[in-house]
Amino acid sequence: MSHEAVAHTPAHHERERLLRMLAVATFMIFFQAYMVAPIIPTLSNAFGTSVQTVGLVVPAYLIPYGIATLVYGLLADRLGARGSKPETQICWKSI
Repeated sequence: MSHEAVAHTPAHHERERLLRMLAVATFMIFFQAYMVAPIIPTLSNAFGTSVQTVGLVVPAYLIPYGIATLVYGLLADRLGARGSKPETQICWKSI
């Protein structure tokens, strides 16, 4: 099968669209996780504390975020994405 024949199939366009959406989502996740770093000195001045103390905000957020991703990923795999939604909402409301 030639490359041109594959490029015009609906399945190929759907996969290409999914790949682009996943790439954008991945960028946004990493961007939002690290966009606090440039404002750490400003936050340090605003709260009257050291830059090192304010710098602990990043790992204090990312470590639980990573653990929750593993837990919710397993939960979604076991129950399905739709089946895990009520459990996820209960966990978020308890926080």
